[in-house]
Amino acid sequence: MTGRVEDKATPGALLVTVMNYRGVTTDEFDVWYDTEHIPERAAVPGVHSVRRWVDCTGGTLNLVVYEMDSLDSLHGPEYLAVAGKNYTPWSRRIAAKSQGAYRYEVSLLAHVAVHNALPENAIMLDAITLRPDAPHDAERICRGYADRIGETPSLVRSVVGKVASGPHQYLAITTLASYGSMGTPGWTGAEDAWHATTADSVSERVRHVFQPYKSAGVNDLTQFVNE
Repeated sequence: MTGRVEDKATPGALLVTVMNYRGVTTDEFDVWYDTEHIPERAAVPGVHSVRRWVDCTGGTLNLVVYEMDSLDSLHGPEYLAVAGKNYTPWSRRIAAKSQGAYRYEVSLLAHVAVHNALPENAIMLDAITLRPDAPHDAERICRGYADRIGETPSLVRSVVGKVASGPHQYLAITTLASYGSMGTPGWTGAEDAWHATTADSVSERVRHVFQPYKSAGVNDLTQFVNE
């Protein structure tokens, strides 16, 4: 399994989760995600893709992006049957051992696709909260981010949305053909230009960069599910 399940539908919403699995072995965490967590959610009506990414620095942060028609998919009986109080014992144990998590339910505002034929070799999560007295229109700020980043060489696509549930107000997910492009003048110029227009509006910003997940091929589940 490659950590990526998708079709060609255009999403209207995202579910984005970041977990720190420091209290769980990598082998068990990978098998749990590959064989239980992702298949359960990929089968929910309205979910079009599930993509998994891992920490670029070799750490224990894990990112999963679920693309769907709308956030209604997260409130239907199929999703509720595998979430929250209906977690399996294995899922409850993984969640209890993991240290810290972000979870965002996001309605999309803007979508910029530039080089769809390029491979996606890096992804950046960028979340912001605006000051209560922010002088700029929030939606314009977010759309401006997509426009600026869309000018970056090697950008595959960027989506920006309003967070309906989560620790920040707005979220951008940007995929790139090259991790190194984030250090190029084109990227830093786009970032600097966006910051110059929003410095007096943003009260908090969180950013993480990930690389594609590739399965290590662990197939023997007995050692995990029988604990």
